[in-house]
Amino acid sequence: MTAGAVQTYRLLKQYLTLHGQITTAAASRLTGKAATTMRRYLAEFVSLGLLEAHGGNRNRTYSLK
Repeated sequence: MTAGAVQTYRLLKQYLTLHGQITTAAASRLTGKAATTMRRYLAEFVSLGLLEAHGGNRNRTYSLK
């Protein structure tokens, strides 16, 4: 994981601890990263077992595993 990904995960983890779930759009706003970049990071975090994805493509949310 790159340094940028680690920093992004830390922000998401803080948010998810308080709110429970997040969408790609909300994660993009929170981190200031483009939606395509955020989707790539979220997919990486899911594949590493750090996050869990829920729902279909359009209504997908993410939570801590």
